[in-house]
Amino acid sequence: MEAAGIDTRETQSLEIRLTQVELVYEQGVRNYRLLFGRPFKVITQERTYGRMTKQLALFKPGDVFALDLWDCGEYGTKEWSVFVLQAVAPGDVANPVPQVSPAAKILLEARGITKAKQAIKELQEIQDRVDPTTLPAARFLLTDFRLKYEGKGRQRVGQ
Repeated sequence: MEAAGIDTRETQSLEIRLTQVELVYEQGVRNYRLLFGRPFKVITQERTYGRMTKQLALFKPGDVFALDLWDCGEYGTKEWSVFVLQAVAPGDVANPVPQVSPAAKILLEARGITKAKQAIKELQEIQDRVDPTTLPAARFLLTDFRLKYEGKGRQRVGQ
């Protein structure tokens, strides 16, 4: 059975294996968005209550994408995290990540205002040069390592 050129049986069986990412925009409260990535499918959940919109982005196993999770409180930014993730197949080792179901492989993780800003800057520089979805996972693991240990300096053992 086909609808709009898509085999619905294939789509239904794929959705069981797809990584689901819930994207939410609520003006002045939260913004959970994709920084990059090519979802297999995006479902706009037409539940727009005033200033809130929800979408569900679906990724095939192996797809790489970046997720920006920002929450605001009464006095400004409350929580801010940036992730570069790789969607996994059923049975693969994966990490729980907020807004991602069932889980994904974490290639880069930046938590807190300073680290999130640095991560976004690094990812933007990458995007300015190349499509980040075509890069190997090792590129993001290296960026993750640099962000976590940059500025910590070298220490010699025994001194």
